Amino acid sequence: MVKELTREMLWEAGTQFGHQTKRWNPKMKPYIYGEKNKIHIIDLQQTIWRLEDVKKLMAVIASKKGKILFVGTKKQAKWIVKDAAERSENFYVNQRWLGGTLTNLKTIHLRVKRLWNIERQEKSGELKLLPKKEQILIKKEKEKLEKFLGGIKGMKELPQALFVVDPKEEHIAVREARKLRIPVIAICDTNVDPDGIDYVIPGNDDTARSIAILTHYVADLYGDAMGLKMPEPQFKPSEFKREFNNDNRNNNDRRGNYQRSEDRNASDPRNNHPTGNNSEQPAVKVNNEPTVKSEVKPTVEPQAPAKAADNQLSTITVVDNDLEKSLAKLTVAELETIGEPFAVKKGKKADMINALIPHLNIVDGKITAK
Repeated sequence: MVKELTREMLWEAGTQFGHQTKRWNPKMKPYIYGEKNKIHIIDLQQTIWRLEDVKKLMAVIASKKGKILFVGTKKQAKWIVKDAAERSENFYVNQRWLGGTLTNLKTIHLRVKRLWNIERQEKSGELKLLPKKEQILIKKEKEKLEKFLGGIKGMKELPQALFVVDPKEEHIAVREARKLRIPVIAICDTNVDPDGIDYVIPGNDDTARSIAILTHYVADLYGDAMGLKMPEPQFKPSEFKREFNNDNRNNNDRRGNYQRSEDRNASDPRNNHPTGNNSEQPAVKVNNEPTVKSEVKPTVEPQAPAKAADNQLSTITVVDNDLEKSLAKLTVAELETIGEPFAVKKGKKADMINALIPHLNIVDGKITAK
C-alpha cells in the first residue's frame, strides 16, 4: 500500500508556494487558498483531492496493463522524472521534447531502431572492426540518440497517460497528447493555464523537493495498482534543501535557497483552512474576502543590522581593526541600513563604503557612529 500524502508532508516540501500574484493565471483561482507577501498560496487540500482522482485513473490504466510517459525537461525535474519512471517501469523524456514523439511515433521508432543497431554492434564486437574515425562518429551518434530517446526506446505503442511537470514548459507534449486524446496529468503552478489538463495537481512546479514528492507519489500509485515491487527513490524529497523564499520570488519570480522561519505556526495558512482546527484570524488574504492587514512576520526576513541604543550600531565583525575591510564584508542591504541615519545615497558598494567611513569609527573592537 502507498503511504497517503498529508498536508503536513506537502507543506514541508514547499508545495503550497505559488508564483507572484501579478504572474498568476486567473483560471487557477479555484486551487488558490489566498496570498501572502504578494505570493499566492496553493490550497493543499485541493492537491490531495486531485491526487485521489489520479489514484482512480491508475487503477484503470493498470487494468489495461498500460504505461505512463513521464515528461519533465526543467533542470529541477530531469533526474526526478527519470528516477520515478524507472522505478515504476514506465517511459520518460527528460531532455528536449522532440516534436512528433507521440503524433509521429513511427518516425521516432526509426531513430530508436538505429540506437538498437548501434548497441547490438557494440555487444557483438562489430564496432571494433571499423576504422577508428567511424567508431568515434558512431559513438557520438549513440550518445545523442541515448540522450533524447533513451527513455522511450522501449515504447512500442502510445502510452495510456502523460504525466507532465509544468505544462507551460511542456506545452508541445501536452498539445500532442490532447490531439491523440491521451489523458494528461500535470503539476500546475499558479501561472499555468489548466485548460486541456485532464488531471490538475495544483502545486509548486519550480522546486525539486515539491516536484519529487508529487512525481514519486504518482509513480507509487501506478506501481501499487500494477502490483509492482517498487525500489526506493534515488532522489528522495527529504534529501533536497529548502528551496523557497518569498523575498527572492518577489524580486526574481524564482525560489531561492533559504531556510524557513522558526515561527512556523504563526505563518501557516493551513491553520485557518475550513478543514483545520485553528479558528484564529487568517494570516493570509483569502479569496473573496476583504483584505486584512497581517500582523504575522514574513516567512523569511533578511537579517540586516539595526542601530542600537547610545548611538551604537549592531555588532559587526571587525577585520584587523580596519574599518574599510570590515564594511567590505557587509552586503549592500546591510550598508543601506547603516547608511540611513547619515542619508547615504544608494549606489555601488564601494561608493557607499566611502560615504560611510567619515561617520564611523572603531571603539573596543566594535564599529560605532561618531
